Amino acid sequence: MKKTTRKGLWIATAGLFLTGIIGLVLHADSNRNSAHVGSPAPDSAAKRTALTEFGKQPLHFEANKGQANGPVKFLSRGQGYNLLLTPRESVITLSKKDAKTESSGAHKTAVVRMSWKGADPQTKVTGLDPLTGKTNYLIGDDQSKWQKDIPSFAKVQYEKLYAGIDLVFYGNQKQLEYDFVVAPGADPNVIRLSFAGEDRLNIDKHGNLVIQAGDDTLVQKAPVVYQELNGTKQTIAGSYVQKGEHEIGFQIAAYDTGKKLYIDPVFAFSSFLGATGTDQAQGVAVDTANNIYVTGYTSSANFPTTPGAYSTSNSSSNYTTFVTKISPTGTLLYSTYVGTSNTSDKANAIAVDSSGNAYVTGETYYPGSGVTFPVVNGFTISANGGGAFVYKLNANGSSLLYSTLIRSGSSSVGFGIAVQGTTAYVAGMSVAGDSFPLWPTAGTYSTLIGTGGLYDAFIIKIDTSLAGGNSLKYATRWGGTGWDYAYAVAIDSSGNAYITGETGQGSPSVRQVLMAKFNSSGGVVYESSIGGSKDSYGYGIAVDGQGNAYVTGSTDAQDFPVTISAAQAIYGGLTDAFVAKIDTTGTTLLYATYLGGSSSTDIGHAIAIDDTGIAYISGHTSSSNFPTTTDAIQPLKASSNNDAFVTALNSTGSTLLYSSFLGGTGNIAGGDKAFGIA
Repeated sequence: MKKTTRKGLWIATAGLFLTGIIGLVLHADSNRNSAHVGSPAPDSAAKRTALTEFGKQPLHFEANKGQANGPVKFLSRGQGYNLLLTPRESVITLSKKDAKTESSGAHKTAVVRMSWKGADPQTKVTGLDPLTGKTNYLIGDDQSKWQKDIPSFAKVQYEKLYAGIDLVFYGNQKQLEYDFVVAPGADPNVIRLSFAGEDRLNIDKHGNLVIQAGDDTLVQKAPVVYQELNGTKQTIAGSYVQKGEHEIGFQIAAYDTGKKLYIDPVFAFSSFLGATGTDQAQGVAVDTANNIYVTGYTSSANFPTTPGAYSTSNSSSNYTTFVTKISPTGTLLYSTYVGTSNTSDKANAIAVDSSGNAYVTGETYYPGSGVTFPVVNGFTISANGGGAFVYKLNANGSSLLYSTLIRSGSSSVGFGIAVQGTTAYVAGMSVAGDSFPLWPTAGTYSTLIGTGGLYDAFIIKIDTSLAGGNSLKYATRWGGTGWDYAYAVAIDSSGNAYITGETGQGSPSVRQVLMAKFNSSGGVVYESSIGGSKDSYGYGIAVDGQGNAYVTGSTDAQDFPVTISAAQAIYGGLTDAFVAKIDTTGTTLLYATYLGGSSSTDIGHAIAIDDTGIAYISGHTSSSNFPTTTDAIQPLKASSNNDAFVTALNSTGSTLLYSSFLGGTGNIAGGDKAFGIA
């Protein structure tokens, strides 16, 4: 495998494609806990838990006690949206600030109405599953008009909306759902969704209902249709059917009409980010307020930037890095270039601290001498030819708080970054025979010069609250006589750093997955390798609260050490992705599984872990038979080229909880690839 900088989160000819796999109208998912693309943002396990638990909280449907006008029965409010439920329709109002007129408080709004043609207008609308909290509206000085102790519910039911068919709205902070519950003997073909306020309504080739309203795109994913048989869900083939310009019905395959049938669409959002040049996203992270941060590089002179950003013009004749911050509802909060005019700058990874400061690492190259990459409070004195960089951008994207080139001399690359407090941990690759780093630190794994192979892995710890040499806490290299790369880094609550990458000795050699753990001072806790008789690479890493490490990557080895209960124990073919969990000592594989189909390329690039040990993996595949689940938003491959994928694996590595393709029909070089997950 050629050693190159990562491509993008989503790769297209001109533009990045960002998606909230699960979302509420325009609401993206939460925490990321690993890897070279979007390393851990929270400073403690408690914060990670709080964020995860927030995502699980049910939506609050308030009973209307006068706080909304008209025939509204229930309402739900969120950042950037309102949902009103009346007996005859649901009304979603989207509101977001216009970045160009943000200082004036201007907002753009879009209103989409969904009614039910032919439904009973006298349907009974009731709240289900009461929530403990109450809502109070103490508006104005006339207390007689105050609304107090308004109850909220987790669900709202439309009873017998059609004969024998109920409609139930529900969801959590990540997504809004509604189910049609079809009683035995009732006819689902009578259901008609009638839309108003949209500019365009169509069903895409993946079966999703796409609703365009101004600049906003609402997506109701292809419906999941199922019955509960013998205590398990039995999926039934089903799809949307367009009945008119503004009307949608359902087409349901044969099912047991003597049992209940459930039809379950979900709202989500997706968006492009890019301009007329080449735009490639490398990393994604999410902060404690659910804001999304994306980094990468662009050649576009008109890449979207915001007023007051650090840099709103691209003066580079090559690539320059960008950082974009997006609210949970899809609003552009800031977007900025970071780079210089005579360099080629590429960002590979991003992490965020609890204050919303963004930390980015990557590589810069320039042909001349002297520092041209912006250095702020850093420890670099001089540079020639470029090298790895780290920079810290403040929470509103207007200034660099810290920036440094990691080393001088010939090439080095920062591939992964993680943050704890104000301290950044960076992993990457350095040419072995030069003076890395500028200030070798005592007690670390290796401070020797020129003893490794052509390339050595490195990990470096930087306290960005300090300046100059004082900011460098430790720096160490890892390597033998072969090529050694570190592609990703994760941090536990004790400040131990975990890296993964590739290692091999001799020439030619078989590449193995590099695994190493360093204590808070840079000393080695363990070093391990995983692989088989053919090449294997580790690209993404995460760590749980117990100190177990989770790794994803790719392998060509049919004898890769998969475990007995693996979700996929059989090698798919040529190159497969893999997922592995390693214990705290680095000596035991708690699980390892293949993840792939029969074509030439299946690669896992990034991994995140939730508090229950579920692993979320993203990457790309050329296999049409890559394993997907029945509830996938895109169960079938879209292109003969690469498609991205997203997969969720249970805590024991034995079951795919979810797996889906993500891609379009284009067949340009590279296809669609995912390199980050949060």
